[in-house]
Amino acid sequence: MNSTKNYCPSDVARRRLEAIESARRKRESPTTYRDSSESPPPPPSPPPTPSPLPTRDFVPPPPSEEDESDKKIRDADEVFRAMLRETSAAPERPTWNDDVDFASRAPPRRRRRPRRQQPVREEPAYRREEPLEPPGVLEARRRAALEAEEARRRDEVRRDRAEERRKRLAAKKREEAILAARRRSRNEEGEEEEEDRRREEAEARRLAEAVARMRRQRDARPLKQRTNCVEDGAASKPRPLCVRREREQRRRDEEQSGEPETRRCLDKRTGRLRYARHFAAAVAEYRETAASESPSSSTRAAEPAARVVVRVRPLLPHETARGDFAAVSPDLAAGWVTVHECTMHADMVRLLHAARKFPCAAALGASVDEEAVFEAAARPALSAALGRRPAALFMFGQTGSGKTHSMSHVERRIAAAAFPREDAVAMRYFEIRGRKAFDLLSDEELRLVDEARSCRADGAAVAAPETPDDFVRVLEVGRARRATAATDVNGGSSRSHAVCRLEFAAGGSLTLVDCAGSERSQDSMYHDAQRRKESAEINQSIYALKECIRVHNSRKRGGAAARAAPVPFRSSALTRVLREALESDEAHLGVLATVSPAATDAEHSVSTLRTVCQLAGWPQKLLDSCSSTPVEVPKLPQPAPNAFSLRRKKAVLPKSWTAAQLAAFLERYDSRAATRVIETDLDATNLLRMSTAAVAAALTDGDANRATRLVYALRDEVARVDRDRADTRRRAPPNAKAAAAPRCRA
Repeated sequence: MNSTKNYCPSDVARRRLEAIESARRKRESPTTYRDSSESPPPPPSPPPTPSPLPTRDFVPPPPSEEDESDKKIRDADEVFRAMLRETSAAPERPTWNDDVDFASRAPPRRRRRPRRQQPVREEPAYRREEPLEPPGVLEARRRAALEAEEARRRDEVRRDRAEERRKRLAAKKREEAILAARRRSRNEEGEEEEEDRRREEAEARRLAEAVARMRRQRDARPLKQRTNCVEDGAASKPRPLCVRREREQRRRDEEQSGEPETRRCLDKRTGRLRYARHFAAAVAEYRETAASESPSSSTRAAEPAARVVVRVRPLLPHETARGDFAAVSPDLAAGWVTVHECTMHADMVRLLHAARKFPCAAALGASVDEEAVFEAAARPALSAALGRRPAALFMFGQTGSGKTHSMSHVERRIAAAAFPREDAVAMRYFEIRGRKAFDLLSDEELRLVDEARSCRADGAAVAAPETPDDFVRVLEVGRARRATAATDVNGGSSRSHAVCRLEFAAGGSLTLVDCAGSERSQDSMYHDAQRRKESAEINQSIYALKECIRVHNSRKRGGAAARAAPVPFRSSALTRVLREALESDEAHLGVLATVSPAATDAEHSVSTLRTVCQLAGWPQKLLDSCSSTPVEVPKLPQPAPNAFSLRRKKAVLPKSWTAAQLAAFLERYDSRAATRVIETDLDATNLLRMSTAAVAAALTDGDANRATRLVYALRDEVARVDRDRADTRRRAPPNAKAAAAPRCRA
């Protein structure tokens, strides 16, 4: 066995192959197997049937003489096994020869590891689907489901409405109970409060009579004109949005009147309202002495390029209620309008007054009737149109100054003066919103076509009125389609420029333009996004008109370079429509400038008058020379409060509240507790003596949090009233306290 180390690997392999080949030849001969499970490889001839044996061990054939080939095989196997034992490279394997000696010494064969059973893939069991139902059955089921869902929704809506109705009825009953309790408390008031009420009613009647007297004097006009005013719906005109907000602000100011005013930095509007009494006295004094100081007519331009008429509207009720005063004087001198600028010095202590004067063809005040407005502003333009010339009249001014009101009356009187006529009249009525134009007679968008020194509305509907009634009826139809909206300054503010063009068959044309009012940042502070966009478009078109007027005047007064500068008429649709009236030498141009008399609108009034004066051709130097320098305004002494006013401002202590007054106070915090106060007739005196637990049991159904909130709110109100009463006593002068003392004891 030790001699095997001298063999080379090639000899071992060769001998191994020879042994395997010899074994293969022997197996081709018949061989007996004891185990039926083992069978030899298929020979070329059919193999004999093996006999069943009880063991799986290989049974070699009977011993025979050992030949040379068997010896070689045995030697090769021994060498191979020795190599395996020495190297331990691989486990021992059974031999395949039929050597009896080797077979007896060979280890038993290892059992082959059974193969892992592969999972049997089961075919999916296909469920037999039911046949589809007919489409009619499916549609019926779908409709039934939809009807059931709709019925469920209707039931929910019905239940919600019933719940809301129940809540409204409960709230209404609660309010009726509170009002009834208040009425009972008013009926139980003493003689002192009854006397105060009578005095207040008498004062209100005197004020109402004074206002009615002023209105009768202002509206003193022929019966026919008063009828027209009623037809226009002036009585039903919507109020500006600022009316309600300012009323609530005044109510809050009255509630906080006992607190001292410490604000010093004021804007112009707030300063004018705070010191309105001093400014109004200075304006009245200037009006008395200004007649002798009015500018002479020689300082005005000889031939203005446009006829400018200024109309000042009266103060509106909400302006008077907030403390505003008139700061525009149209009647100080013929052909001049004076705007009183009331400002404050930089130290925010001294008050200043300056008078700004502007020339015009006619200045109309609040007492002038509509017929005088037509004769001064529209009659020259109508005469020029009937004389076969192009004419234009447009309204210009801030929002809420009365442009649409004046234009409606002017159009009525133009209809009465221009009809009937022998020649036909073609009428077009459209509006301009931003850069777009819309027909007011057919409600369609139009296209503005520029021609030689004019602009034409392509596609506009043409009306041919024959009588004044037809003309007015067409105007009413178009005015109803015009874009309007309620703003903070004007309840029916026009959000577009309205253009009414009359073309006469004999020649001549008349263009009536009702411009939308320009707005400041203060006017558009409470606008939404749509209103702000409209305001920007309106201000842009007004600015384009001002720029065209400025360039046109500079071309007239300047040299060759100024005359060569183009006028930017195409910057807006409004200037394109007015191009013929601004550029033609034969055209007649009239402007009716509407101005607000309120002192808070003084800057806007000055801007309006400056623009129309530039349109007329009056230079800025003339306007500056006619204005006065600011003069300091003396402050008037503060009036001493009387005993009646002191007693009226004196707050009532919460401990003296009745059940109705207590319920009105608790309504802001807990409506159910207020209702319980009315039901139990609980006054404030008893409530202040109760603990939080007792209040919870009596008013809030045992809810301690709600009861604590009510108790704290009532205590805070008591502390606030005590502070107000102390401040009122501290600021009241001695004579007023002495005058008020006897009445309080009575």
